Amino acid sequence: MCEAEFKYNNRDLTDGERTVKLIQASEKRRLTYAEQIARPRDEKGRYTWR
Repeated sequence: MCEAEFKYNNRDLTDGERTVKLIQASEKRRLTYAEQIARPRDEKGRYTWR
């Protein structure tokens, strides 16, 4: 679900309540920053800049 839909569907909640709901929904899911940025790595496994 995109962020805008989530905010709209939970517009009656406070920011804190929305945060708690989002964290609870992400339980048992693997969320990693590396997958989101998808930068290439060098031969030693370090991220490289383009």
